[in-house]
Amino acid sequence: MSQWTHITPLALINHPMKSRTIIVNLIISVISISNVLYSQSSEIKIFDSTRTYIYNATFIDKNSDTLTQEKIILQPLGIPWEYQKTQTKYIVTYYPTDSVVNNMRSPKSKKKKKWEGIRIARKVTSGAIEDSLTIWLHPFRSNQYMYTEVCAFPYIKLDKLNIGEKWNGGTLFILTGWGKFKGKLSQTYLVEKQIDYEFKNILLTDCWLIVGTGNHNKLGESSVRYVYHKEYGFLEFEYDFFDGTHITFKLIKI
Repeated sequence: MSQWTHITPLALINHPMKSRTIIVNLIISVISISNVLYSQSSEIKIFDSTRTYIYNATFIDKNSDTLTQEKIILQPLGIPWEYQKTQTKYIVTYYPTDSVVNNMRSPKSKKKKKWEGIRIARKVTSGAIEDSLTIWLHPFRSNQYMYTEVCAFPYIKLDKLNIGEKWNGGTLFILTGWGKFKGKLSQTYLVEKQIDYEFKNILLTDCWLIVGTGNHNKLGESSVRYVYHKEYGFLEFEYDFFDGTHITFKLIKI
């Protein structure tokens, strides 16, 4: 229980000096907290809780057959993610094509002869980082999109946005729950070029095309091309995976 709980109006009247000290301290505390909150919130633009991002998702198998075209919604919540307090929480809502996904073999299945399907998720929470130097988030990795676990995660170093710049995303240790995907994944990034990009009939200038590469110690290389804009974040993801699978996520509405 805080110290303020035991201070009644009568106590403040009987101890005027004490009351003035308490009031001054309270005002200073409120100002300090407000400044901290403003400092934190002023850096959040892309993952602002007033925004909702709607993507079109296309899944193309290794035979070049388009199996699904679905909608995915990303909704920032503006609060810390309970599993990693330094990250801001968001909800991802999937709209799976059940009739197709239910008949797809899980890509992380270890046994070739034994059938292992995909457990369908419709809503999951995850975490992102947004500050003056970094934009980072967990990829869409539920349902048939679990492939993204073995590619470079979406990651922008804002002080490296120059053509030809490179950075290292570190090593991701993928654990047992990911089946065949278990292993070590090294992540590297390259700023390929600056481009114009059409979004909702508006030509966005100063977008960046960034290539992320994930090298898995057992499965080999997967790559992704991100289109990033300073105001709207990730406009498009185009993945090519180790087994020939191709997945794209394209922003269609904010």
